[in-house]
Amino acid sequence: MPNFAPLILLTVICTFVQVTPLAQTQAPAPKQPETVYLLKPAHVFDGESAQLHDGWWALVRGEKIEAAGPASDIKAPSNAKVIDLRE
Repeated sequence: MPNFAPLILLTVICTFVQVTPLAQTQAPAPKQPETVYLLKPAHVFDGESAQLHDGWWALVRGEKIEAAGPASDIKAPSNAKVIDLRE
């Protein structure tokens, strides 16, 4: 009479792995809101011209520059963290 124990054991293990994969047992980490920074440097180099720009600001959201230009053109949200670099 053949020994079916290894086959039965393998079937049980495979069934268990398919029913409860690790990816389904762990909840995804909640996404953190992106921090917004308003940078106020003394000068800004824009990479397009050889001159430095005075009175320009940069708005950074998360890890990306969202806007850069004259201070009057930059519209920062009220929750932006202001970093004055002009000193």
